Formats: sequence, C-alpha cells, structure tokens
Amino acid sequence: MELTSPSVGTLKINCKKGYILIDPDSSEDAKVVILNDHVTQDIVQTENNLVIYGPGDFEASGILIKGVRPESETMYSIDTGEGRILIVCSTSVAKLSDEDEFDVVAVKAVGPVEESALSALTSKLVVVYGDEGNIPESLKAKKEPKINMKKRDEIEGNIVYLERK
Repeated sequence: MELTSPSVGTLKINCKKGYILIDPDSSEDAKVVILNDHVTQDIVQTENNLVIYGPGDFEASGILIKGVRPESETMYSIDTGEGRILIVCSTSVAKLSDEDEFDVVAVKAVGPVEESALSALTSKLVVVYGDEGNIPESLKAKKEPKINMKKRDEIEGNIVYLERK
C-alpha cells in the first residue's frame, strides 16, 4: 500500500485492488472516491467507481470503507486488505479514540494542525497532508513525497508530512 498527495488536499491510496482518492478534483480511474463533508467538488459515480459522501458501510473491489460521523465531521475507516487507514480532518483529531487499531491515521489539514494532538495518537503512523500553511514548521522537516507501507521502517518517527507530489 502506498500513499501520495497528487494535489493540495488530495490523498491517493494505492493498493493491489486499485486506488482510492480522498477529496480529488476528478475521479480519474479510481475504484473509490471519498469526499469529506467540507468539499464542494461534484464527482459523478460511474459503473467503474464508487463515490462516497457521508456515513455508511461501503465495499468496492474488496476494499471495505466505513464512514461514521460521531459529531460534526465524517471519519472514514478503510481496509484495503493490505492495511487499515483512518481518514480524519485536523479539526477532529482531538476527539479520536481507538485509533491504535489502524496502521495509518491520515489527517487532512483543513485548519491549523496541533502537533501535540498528533503526538497523543497511538497509531503506528500518522500522516498529515493538505494546505501547507496549516502544517507546523517542525512537521515540515519530516516531509515525504510518498509513503510505502512495505518500507515503513525507513520512515523516521511516527508522524510524517506527506507533501504534494
């Protein structure tokens, strides 16, 4: 499983079953497109992809997705078969619980990112992406253009900034 950020605010999760785009400008050839609550793009679902907006249980090509909205924003749990990822916005990080069961917690910087809130997370890896203006300088020093989960041991620390490719 590999993570990249093809554009500001977009996360691409590439796995053997296809790839997933979070908040893209277009669906391209993605198996799954997930749109967060604050996104205004209008992505049309086709017979070749699944577009998700909001809570619910979904499945596409063996990729399992669960959207839950405990308060004001939807969080997405994704099981690709190669790992489990939790997708959240930076405004919801402080409210997370049970995130340690995920291989990756991906945090979209929709507002200023509190590094102390990220440090409190117990997941194996915390990946921050999005508007660079919301990323603390100390986190920008730990930037990566892509993250390959098979090479997780090559990444220093457990909090990484995924810069736009």
